[in-house]
Amino acid sequence: MLESLTRLEREGGWVQARAIRTALANGGMVSRDEIYAIGSYDPERMLRGWTRPANRIVAGMRKEGVIPSTAVDLLEPVYDHGVQADGFRVRPELASLLGEE
Repeated sequence: MLESLTRLEREGGWVQARAIRTALANGGMVSRDEIYAIGSYDPERMLRGWTRPANRIVAGMRKEGVIPSTAVDLLEPVYDHGVQADGFRVRPELASLLGEE
């Protein structure tokens, strides 16, 4: 899965890649505020579709047979307080696959 982060960074998804690493360092979760800080996003920006670059990379890797067809997406939105994502979760079991501590 480390290749997925490399591809993501190479294809313009550096904010998502950095957010994934931040989430792994934080026990699997990256907050909305952390994402805005990482990406230097305007406070008015929506995060609708924000996971698409990461999902596209994983889908491509599944199709290529680089990863199993059952491999999970790298980012999952977390909705605790309404219709806006409060943050995004990376499953802890991905930490070893991504080569993170």
